Amino acid sequence: MTSDTQPSAARPAPSRSRGVSIAVWLLIALYFALGVHTAVSKSVTHDELWHLPVGLCNLRFNRFDFDVLNPPLTRMWAAVPLWITDVETGETATGPQVGINFIDQYPQDFQQLYNRGRVFNLILSVATALILARWARELFGDGGALLATLLYCTSPNILAHSAIVTPDAGLMLAFLATLYSFWIWSRSRTWTLTFIMALVLGLAQGTKFTAVLLYPVLLILWFICSGTRGPDESAQRSRGKFWQMPVAFLTSLLVLSAVYQFHGSFRPLGSYRFTSSAMQSVATLLQSAPWLPLPFPEDYLVGIDEQRRIMESPHPVFLDGTWSVAGFPAYYPRTLLYKIPHPLHVCVALGLILCLIKPGGQMTRRTLVMLLLPILLLLGIAGTTAMQLGVRYVLPLLPLMILIASRLGLAWNGWPTIARRTAGALVALICFASLRHHPHHLAYFNEYAGGPVGGRNHLLDSNIDWGQDLHLVKQFMNDQQLESIGLAYFGTLPPTSLGIDYEVPPDLTGDTASTWSLPPGWYAVSVNFVMGRPHLVPHPDGTASPVDLHAFSYFQRLEPVARLGYSIDVYHVTPEQSGQLVQPLH
Repeated sequence: MTSDTQPSAARPAPSRSRGVSIAVWLLIALYFALGVHTAVSKSVTHDELWHLPVGLCNLRFNRFDFDVLNPPLTRMWAAVPLWITDVETGETATGPQVGINFIDQYPQDFQQLYNRGRVFNLILSVATALILARWARELFGDGGALLATLLYCTSPNILAHSAIVTPDAGLMLAFLATLYSFWIWSRSRTWTLTFIMALVLGLAQGTKFTAVLLYPVLLILWFICSGTRGPDESAQRSRGKFWQMPVAFLTSLLVLSAVYQFHGSFRPLGSYRFTSSAMQSVATLLQSAPWLPLPFPEDYLVGIDEQRRIMESPHPVFLDGTWSVAGFPAYYPRTLLYKIPHPLHVCVALGLILCLIKPGGQMTRRTLVMLLLPILLLLGIAGTTAMQLGVRYVLPLLPLMILIASRLGLAWNGWPTIARRTAGALVALICFASLRHHPHHLAYFNEYAGGPVGGRNHLLDSNIDWGQDLHLVKQFMNDQQLESIGLAYFGTLPPTSLGIDYEVPPDLTGDTASTWSLPPGWYAVSVNFVMGRPHLVPHPDGTASPVDLHAFSYFQRLEPVARLGYSIDVYHVTPEQSGQLVQPLH
């Protein structure tokens, strides 16, 4: 097995071309432009409603208990353009109510404010693209860098979740940056690189709780690499470097506490009252040491406990036409099968084969393990939870998969120039075809899944419908000169904030099910509700009520007259159709 610490002179240096560098920058610039256009083209999405104003509250009041279900770093970053322009927010509300109050406070300007945060979130995604291109170039030269950038910049899932204010793009950057810093450290193992890795690892923990997976990943990789010693390195010096990783872990916890401004750090274990089974089990194991100071911020531990409690509760999950409250072990592999563009499927498969049989460039099998381990661990752990709500939960895996795919960048090194350019143009054309549904990237499904229209038969929730097209309902009403409409909307943004006058369609599972009927008229129904997803449905008076499974799935009997951004179906119910719908579908 080739060692990652093998002297660089023993392997060919990666090629560097100014033309390729220009092409990489142009691709990233185009990606950013597409991201900005996507950001300004979409309504405020489900969780996004409170992420941005909560980030602003974190910055304004130096408190982190407004919403503990996610660490604060990415949403504080997104809120910076609001913070520096003195946008105000209240200090009394918590959770989603922070978002509702923010909308009420800025009824005319809230969409523009969210768009500013979205642009800042896109900057995190651009940083990911730059690290990806650099790492691919160091592994596979110019061809690898160009291919990796192309695959990244034409990924609808990455573009969709980078253009809204959620922690997912920040977590994607954190995963890639941490693994890259570890890769650099494993080749030199200097104390300077150790503290850089610790800084990146600590910041990663401030993005999303999923980042805690990086600790076991790095621990395993450290053991894999710990037996490797440079040819001129003494045993004593090697033993001294053994302490670099423990020091990095401890330093990263200090960085995490700094993200929370050390609020509640080092509180004793006995002062916590955990509610989730997972955290209660940990507390039970350590019950003999209630005095033990925990090196974590208070809101961080409370947030993990609350999130674990929610994840331990039954949650409706939809996969391939079947509902489950326990989740599906194959949910995320099938999600990647349906949501990833086919060009990436092919490139990952071929790149993995080449990495296994002929790594090439600076790639070693140890580096391949470094990329595959987090992919397999995250897929395995995610498959055991009941909270299976979308590809965004495994978004950090996509850059790692793209790195493996970029091995193909070496394949055409020996080709004539005209052949390389022709092949490159063809690959680029095929990849850019994945963006043909722009700006509706959140609802993207590949051809195997049936595209954005057929995808609903396989996956729901944030895979297709996260409330991103509510503004299109208002546009449709204006075009059709409708004063009001029947609306079952899957989202948290109040439809009245966009000037939509509406009534909620009948709920066939509610108290009126026995006298159920659907009056003639126009109806706009979120795809999640069409397919039977239970959730809260907002009412015109500002309240929201829960609906059960299949509350609005009777709309499946009708053919929509319009599909708004692939996430909201519009129906025109005639008197004849109304008479045919008096019997519930389920």
